[in-house]
Amino acid sequence: FGTGNLVGIRITSPSGVNYSTAIEYPVLGSTARQVTVQNPEAGIWRLEVRGARGLTAAPQASSPIQVASPGPVNGNVVQVKYILPNIPDIIDHPQRTEIEAALKNRVLDTYANGSFSPNQIVTREDLARALVLNAPLRQSIGATPKFADVSGDLLRIAEAVTAKGSTLRDYNFVPNGMMSFSGNSFNPNGSVNRLDLAVALVRALGHDAQARSLANSTVTFNGTALSDNAQIPPALRGYVQIAINNNLFEAFPAEVIQIAPGQFQALPGPRFEPNTTVSRATLAVKLNAYRQLFVTGS
Repeated sequence: FGTGNLVGIRITSPSGVNYSTAIEYPVLGSTARQVTVQNPEAGIWRLEVRGARGLTAAPQASSPIQVASPGPVNGNVVQVKYILPNIPDIIDHPQRTEIEAALKNRVLDTYANGSFSPNQIVTREDLARALVLNAPLRQSIGATPKFADVSGDLLRIAEAVTAKGSTLRDYNFVPNGMMSFSGNSFNPNGSVNRLDLAVALVRALGHDAQARSLANSTVTFNGTALSDNAQIPPALRGYVQIAINNNLFEAFPAEVIQIAPGQFQALPGPRFEPNTTVSRATLAVKLNAYRQLFVTGS
């Protein structure tokens, strides 16, 4: 087959997670096959080389599970180490691993002074800049500025993330922008809540039409209606449902929390908490999940 490649690669992590080459068909014109794993877990991995099924193969003629004749397969294992600088304010943070992954994958950055400020509440400017960094956008340049409360590079960023059909993942220019606005105000210092972020990321993934089709529905988790459905605007419930279904967001279980010494509060579940503000640590977690969904086309 000349320079073609009739094999596929599958690797299995110590915990049983499989990673494989992207396509199952023979590669013509190249001998290259590769699998990339971000932040691989420690332990012993298993590597398998399997036959790739051709487009016109007879049944079982090129089955990837049949035994083939012995033969050498040349390959390389390449490890790229990424060493982060010392970030003092995340050392003892419970989401340190997720924050470091976000920094390694460049979905977020530290501030100029080297801090991350994990517990700082995300502003609308923060979210807009994160969307420009992580979502393919159509550039939107109006004849006159759309917003009166932003300037500099943020003016174009704000226009891009609020323009109709702003994300390239949606091919028909139908959805509204990934972020909402009122009149000629972008409100860059306003805080971002879980609902804001869910809507933005679901639209960035190109699922706007599906989300709209679920408007006025009851959001569920594992078949149980969310206890705070009434707090989610009916028109936006589809976005929350898709975010939950794709593990982009969690639904919190019923629980009892301590609010003061000797004082406890029972919280119902499952619940989404749409009005809860988002910290930079939480944004890192959600952008990591978004990135995984985006690169796999989910």
